[in-house]
Amino acid sequence: MVRGRRRLIVPVGLAVGWELVMDNRVVVVREVREHHVVVTHQDGSTETVDIDREDTDENSQDPDRVRI
Repeated sequence: MVRGRRRLIVPVGLAVGWELVMDNRVVVVREVREHHVVVTHQDGSTETVDIDREDTDENSQDPDRVRI
C-alpha cells in the first residue's frame, strides 16, 4: 500500500484475463489501463487498482521464447 491505497507491481505484458493474487485471493484482470487495472473478484465485484509496471528484459519477452 502506498499512502493507504493499493498498488500492484505487474509485468509490462500484463493482459486481460490474467489471474492475480490479492489479499490471498485470486482476481481476474478485466481491463488494463496505463496506470491502473480493473479486476473482478470471485464474488463478481470489481475493483480499480493502481499499478506500477516492472520493466525488465525478462518480463518483456514473448512468453513462448522464455526459457524455464
